[in-house]
Amino acid sequence: QFRAITPAWSNLNLQHLARVTTSGCMLAHVRAASTGMAVTETNTHPFVHGRHAFMHNGEIERFVDIKRPLLDSLSQRAYRLVEGTTDSEHVFALFVDELERSQQQLNMVEALERAVGRALRLVDATGTNTRTDLNIAVSNGEEAVVCRFASGSPAPPPSLHLHVGKLYACEDRRPRLLDAPDARCAAIVASEPLTEDASWMTVPPNHAVVIDRDRTANVRPFQPH
Repeated sequence: QFRAITPAWSNLNLQHLARVTTSGCMLAHVRAASTGMAVTETNTHPFVHGRHAFMHNGEIERFVDIKRPLLDSLSQRAYRLVEGTTDSEHVFALFVDELERSQQQLNMVEALERAVGRALRLVDATGTNTRTDLNIAVSNGEEAVVCRFASGSPAPPPSLHLHVGKLYACEDRRPRLLDAPDARCAAIVASEPLTEDASWMTVPPNHAVVIDRDRTANVRPFQPH
């Protein structure tokens, strides 16, 4: 795990780490700070607990209205995970809570659907018809779930794109997708296509991408409850 409040493109530590780091599953998150939130490492993605890493693109509008009842709903163990002030980290606490209440019997997409469902019920209880954008990625280091989801208005959630079957590489500072043996191909989910290849798929609104250990990616409806 590496987190910093400086821009990724000018962070020398990140450049040196990226040069020597290899992994079969990686999460990367670069975004502007949320309005009104403190710019601190505790508010910086990804959020990590045990094997699970979590990041979020979007916003729960008027999050302050649900923050207290959300914290009150958590188990003591999940409550202690929250170190910062972001809506993202609080939703991660809901996700961990769902996993641990089920004694890890839920898979990640089921736990995420339940966590988002709990957040939406708290939003509904405010009676404000608040907009909620929850593009979320979560991984246990071997598998990953990424959802594209919004509620509270007809506007679509932030964009999400999927590519499977090639190897991503950066040559002369230009990203490319290369043909590769099946064992080396990648499943890539990104907020925007990383290359100009026409083979990127747009993930439909209110759907999730479920990536298995063998990098098989399946797109399915995302149904919070």
